[in-house]
Amino acid sequence: MDEPTVKGMESSIEAILQEASGCPVDAMHTQRVSVEVDDALVLPKHKRMVTQYVTDKSGVTELHLHYDEKEIVFDESALFAFGETLTKYARFVAGTATDWGNGYEWPRVRELLEQLIEEGILRRAEEYQSEMDSPQGDWPSPLPATQSTVARTWFDCASIMRELTGHPLELSYLEFVVPLSRVAHMALDAEGRQVGEANVFPPQLRLLRTSLESRATSYRRPLR
Repeated sequence: MDEPTVKGMESSIEAILQEASGCPVDAMHTQRVSVEVDDALVLPKHKRMVTQYVTDKSGVTELHLHYDEKEIVFDESALFAFGETLTKYARFVAGTATDWGNGYEWPRVRELLEQLIEEGILRRAEEYQSEMDSPQGDWPSPLPATQSTVARTWFDCASIMRELTGHPLELSYLEFVVPLSRVAHMALDAEGRQVGEANVFPPQLRLLRTSLESRATSYRRPLR
C-alpha cells in the first residue's frame, strides 16, 4: 500500500501528502487547523487505542491503530515509533512529539498532528477541558422516551411486526429483516433487565428499566 488510509464504519478516505508521506489521516478538508509547538493536545480515552502490526500480501508490515470506529494505518516504518508513542499519552505538548522514536522534524510532526485533530482523534486541551467543566449533577436521560411497557420476544414475531410496520411476518422469515445478533436484545436477562439495555432493537420495544432498583427517569453525570 503506497498511500495511508483511515477506515471508518461508513467511509474510507485516502490521503496523499508530500511532506508527511506516511500520515495516517485525511488531508482533504476545506478548513485546515494549525498546531504550534507549545500547544497542549489531548487524546481522549487513550486506553481505547489498540495497536496491531499487520503484514499485507506483498510482505509489507503496517502499523494499525484502532480507536473507536476509526482505523489509522501507518505504512511507513519510520512513523511506527510516532504511532506507538501516540497511544501512550492522554495529554502532551505538540512539540514533544519530535522526540518520539528516533526523532522527527517539526514540519512533519505538525502535519500529522493537524490531521489527527481534523479527524477528531486529537483534541486541543483547552477545548476539551471546557467540555469536561460543564455542570455536574442530575441531567435528563439522553434516551428517547420508551414506548413499550411489556417485555416482548420475537416468538411474537407476527404481532410485533404488525405493530411496527402494519404487516405481519412469519417467524421463519425473521432473519431476513432482523440481524441474528439483535434477536435477543429485547429479551430479559436473569436480573430482569433487557439484554440490549439502551441499545434494544427495535428501539420501540425498549423498556424504561425493568430491574426494581433502577427505574429512574434521569441519570447522574459522573464526576471527572
